[in-house]
Amino acid sequence: MSPFEIRVADLRRSRAVERDVDLAAAVDWHLELSRLEPSPDGGPNLSLALTLSPVVGGLLVHGEGTCTVRHTCRRCLTDWTEPMTAPISALFADEAGEEDEVFELRDVIDVETAVRDDVLTAMPLGPICPEGCISQLVEGRENDLNTPAPAEDDSADGTPDDSGLEGSPFAILRDLLDRGD
Repeated sequence: MSPFEIRVADLRRSRAVERDVDLAAAVDWHLELSRLEPSPDGGPNLSLALTLSPVVGGLLVHGEGTCTVRHTCRRCLTDWTEPMTAPISALFADEAGEEDEVFELRDVIDVETAVRDDVLTAMPLGPICPEGCISQLVEGRENDLNTPAPAEDDSADGTPDDSGLEGSPFAILRDLLDRGD
């Protein structure tokens, strides 16, 4: 039996009351620059505290998942880890639908797809160092995203440059507009 499978036959009765469920699993879920950190001992790296609530026509599964996530900064490629808590919410119904993101309700439900979707959605798509990235992508000020370019008093032809485009890839467009081409 999968660690994400939960027996819910008792909750499908008319007078059922909600039930709390704690689950733990070892998973290898990741985005491009963020991934769940494996447990040092190879054990579970995701803990779930869920509540199963009977609702009309189905079962609502809600709670939170906690894990440690390893991020890679999209600017400087520095790695760091941090704890993360992701809200979990899924509806299981007798009549499941693809468009409504409603899962099929049976006597045993598998919450893995719903949990995976909610955990990955809680991760940043483009993580940046937590205290602000201070590294450069490439040597040279034209590619340094962390510090402003120094102000220059004059443009190449000796006239003051007030366009703010010096060193910008759009400076050539400004030159074309100034010449009237």
